[in-house]
Amino acid sequence: MYQNYRPFDAEIYIMNLYKKMGINEPYQINEEKIAYELEINLTYSNKRSYSYQYNDYKAINIYSNLSVRERRERFFHELAHLLRHQGWQLELPKSFIEWQELDSLRFTSYATLPHFMLLKYDLDFPFIVNNLINDFHASKEICTKRINQIKKNTNIFDNHFYRK
Repeated sequence: MYQNYRPFDAEIYIMNLYKKMGINEPYQINEEKIAYELEINLTYSNKRSYSYQYNDYKAINIYSNLSVRERRERFFHELAHLLRHQGWQLELPKSFIEWQELDSLRFTSYATLPHFMLLKYDLDFPFIVNNLINDFHASKEICTKRINQIKKNTNIFDNHFYRK
């Protein structure tokens, strides 16, 4: 049913990035591997999560007291800032910071639960959220939102008005 889903550009970017790294299955999604492949210094500490880039040097720090699922989601949030955003947030207009944060949330959802991996799942299965939580090491909230987003966008594009 969701084979007609049209991924957004960011989802296609993530799919290509993952495939280039040899990441094709949920169990292969690994923050350390992704950071290594992208030449990002990844650390875990008792400091807040942040990303930093100066010239070619890139770093992500993840607050170590988070759960495994929360750490994964924070990693992808910070990765979005490195890959997709420019500027130091302390110097940016509030509206631009808000846009960056929304974009990072979308990116986190796409990177945590990539569309090309979800094609193998029946999103209407009664226990799909639990399956995704276990397979992708993601939170219930992000799994539920991602399923709803895919269903919503599939329904929009199934409407003849949007067909080409």
